Amino acid sequence: MYSSMLVKAYLSSAIYAEQEILIFSPTLSDDKCRFIRELPTYTKDDPLQSGNGVSPAKDSAKMKIAFRYSNIPSRFDANIDQKRFDFGEYIDTDLLNKSDIQFYDHSELITILNEKSVEPKSDKVCRIFIDQLGSPNSSIEINQLPRIMHQLKSIMRRLTKSVSIITVVTSSDPHYDLIDDHFIRQKLYFESDSAMRFTAFADDDESNPYRQDYVGLVQLLRLPQLNSLAPYNPNLMTTEYGLKLHPTKRFLSIEPLALPPDLGETVNRFTSSNQMADKL
Repeated sequence: MYSSMLVKAYLSSAIYAEQEILIFSPTLSDDKCRFIRELPTYTKDDPLQSGNGVSPAKDSAKMKIAFRYSNIPSRFDANIDQKRFDFGEYIDTDLLNKSDIQFYDHSELITILNEKSVEPKSDKVCRIFIDQLGSPNSSIEINQLPRIMHQLKSIMRRLTKSVSIITVVTSSDPHYDLIDDHFIRQKLYFESDSAMRFTAFADDDESNPYRQDYVGLVQLLRLPQLNSLAPYNPNLMTTEYGLKLHPTKRFLSIEPLALPPDLGETVNRFTSSNQMADKL
């Protein structure tokens, strides 16, 4: 659910920027499908503003719970022009009809992108969305995924002004279960420039201390290492963020995790000295 919200924001941003969109999906076939019609609209409202007009990111520096929280480095840059999308309002139909969206099946993935790579260079940015790769509905089998990902990586290096986002089904059917297939999962992570995993919290899991503040977890599995002799490579096993669904359920934000103060000290607690993220 929450990964699809991220994808919707990704596609909606491309439409507002008048960029080209290529969608490879076994279920999405035209712009009349529900997924496309329910893309969020752009808004200037700030869902992070609290009742006193101060966002939690800025207010966190004044926390009085414990001394270690006061020096946590901020991951929110106020100088960055952030785009916010309202999932309670759908994108304008006229704007959607004018957008440049092309739909293809997974079986056409490599062929279409190879053709795209030899086209004359354009100043227009192209956003690629590959949906449900490896799912039961896909024409690509699980054991073919590493080879397909390697081909995609090679093609994307040749495509100029292009970016792609891929969703992979990790658990749906016993024959298509990537959770148990550690070898294939590691291959996919290695072939990608960056990878993250979305996990939704169960409502009835009372043992989870994050459940009251967050609806899920975002785990960074791989970070980009392009054009760098010494890429930043933190301990990704401890790089986790919380998914917060705001009360109106119209805005989803990704925030640094903060353990409640009564859990005691552990080796994986975030402190200003070791610069590591909290891990439960």
